[in-house]
Amino acid sequence: MTSELFDVVWRARDDHHRWTPQEKEGVTAIRDKLLRHRGWESHADIAQVAAELPALAAALPEHALQHRRTAAAAHRISTPESVRAWYTDLENRWTRTLGRLRLVRNALAHGGPVTAAAAASVAPVVHQLAGGALLSSLTALAEGTPVADRHEAHRDRCDAWARDRLSGTTAYKP
Repeated sequence: MTSELFDVVWRARDDHHRWTPQEKEGVTAIRDKLLRHRGWESHADIAQVAAELPALAAALPEHALQHRRTAAAAHRISTPESVRAWYTDLENRWTRTLGRLRLVRNALAHGGPVTAAAAASVAPVVHQLAGGALLSSLTALAEGTPVADRHEAHRDRCDAWARDRLSGTTAYKP
């Protein structure tokens, strides 16, 4: 969920060369307020993103794909029921992706054929998982903390966050 919300903000200026100067200025101002750049990384306060999505959608030209993405994201987090529905959809997609990943892994491990389409269907998830795990491990090493503890703490935060999403007590709170 947070990745998708970040992506909405990150991609808000895609295809801006077709917009009026006022549209560019309005979208850029909101996007720049939401994104923070530090070193090689970009960050956003997802609570602030959630609060600003309606304003970002209003600033985007209605005909733009970014407007539709932003308005859809704002709708998905507007009520506890829609958040639960979105979470359930993402969880189902995650389960199917892990299943495909296991099939590809098993085919590779046993010398079986792996089609380019099968590899391509799991490549983005593999890149994200590997990158996140590597970043977490390197951060733990740089801080002098046990790597396993860092990964377990991340898992626990994610589990608590998921329970909060499914509790139905909030519309969206990162």
